[in-house]
Amino acid sequence: MHTDDKAIITYNYTSPAQNEQQLTIRSIEDFIANSSPLIGQPHCIKFFLFIVIFDGHAEHEFDQHILHLDARDVTILIPGQIHCFKKYTGVKGYVISFKDTFLFEVENTVNFQRNLAIIFNFQAFEKVSLGNANFATICHLCMLFWAEVYRDYHKNNALILQHLFTAFLLVIDREMHSGGVAPYMDKHRKLSIEFKILVFNNIHAKNNVQYYADQLNVAVKTLQDSMKISFKESPKKFLKKALILKAKQLLQNQTLQIQEVAYFLGYNEPTNFTKFFKKETDFTAEDYRKNYIR
Repeated sequence: MHTDDKAIITYNYTSPAQNEQQLTIRSIEDFIANSSPLIGQPHCIKFFLFIVIFDGHAEHEFDQHILHLDARDVTILIPGQIHCFKKYTGVKGYVISFKDTFLFEVENTVNFQRNLAIIFNFQAFEKVSLGNANFATICHLCMLFWAEVYRDYHKNNALILQHLFTAFLLVIDREMHSGGVAPYMDKHRKLSIEFKILVFNNIHAKNNVQYYADQLNVAVKTLQDSMKISFKESPKKFLKKALILKAKQLLQNQTLQIQEVAYFLGYNEPTNFTKFFKKETDFTAEDYRKNYIR
């Protein structure tokens, strides 16, 4: 997508629900009607976004080409991605958006790692066209998402949304591994996806680009070029994002001292971790734990 970076507007996560959750769902019809400045205009998002098409034909622009979406198609956009709602006239379905913090509110690290792996595997496909059975399940899950997001607040709402989200991802994963889906995968995208998954499986132990290039048997320059071509992002920048995401997940555990989080992430000096966290997030680890964890 050829754009002037100065003209790109960045959008943060918002929820139309009265009791704002960290995941929200909107109908495509309402979303398009209330987001006219976004239609046809390239912009950047700072959250994850699933698009589920129930009926009609849509055109979405990202990664320098037009993605055609039809009934039963699902695609995902990730934080930092520049994209454009190109053509959505008469399209029915849902837009599901969520913060990165929603990902690590899961009950255990295994679920966190699995959910992230499914999301990054999804990027290898660009879109998934659902079979009849899986589409029916996704339709039901969207209805349940809607009911849970817009109901009156209850302390169990967030946990129920987490379980629904896990089920949603598992259905997508089942379709991806059904044998009938052909991934969009040139050599650059393939290498980039392998790198991202490797990072999330090892971020607690290794946080330098050279290590991952060695594991993938490529030169650092090759990895840099592939990431730039596929995701307009350097491996180093992605590693920083992955470290912050993992750090936030660990900080959810109130029994861990901040220095323990630092050691787990490979920092020999906890002060280096606290400086890194403050630089990348604009708040300290202590403030994050105090003000951003419910």
